[in-house]
Amino acid sequence: MPANLITEESTAITPQMLPLIDLTQEEIDRIVATVPGGVGNIQDIYGLSPLQDGILFHHLLASRGDPYLLVSQMAFAERGLLDRYLGAVQQVVDRHDILRTAFVWEGLSSPARWCGGVRRTGERGRAG
Repeated sequence: MPANLITEESTAITPQMLPLIDLTQEEIDRIVATVPGGVGNIQDIYGLSPLQDGILFHHLLASRGDPYLLVSQMAFAERGLLDRYLGAVQQVVDRHDILRTAFVWEGLSSPARWCGGVRRTGERGRAG
């Protein structure tokens, strides 16, 4: 796996910084424009895996809803339980890149995914 060339100090992303996907500068700029916070919230951009290609295919094929989206509702007896739950969820999201990943395909020569940098609730950009 090549080293990640996008650093916390990066103010722009160029094709040379993305060895795992072949995108034009225009396509990269299109992706960056969809990310809240722009470049500062992008950890990496790369192509979809075969499994992710299939997930995207089923998403696009679905006429109603999304076969991979599950909705549930939870209730907590007190605020402290909610806070502990949210803290645990945030730790899992911080630890696993895939939970900070989004697919993009519109206006691109091939589908891509961008991984967001670790963000803490209430903060913008990457955490140290």
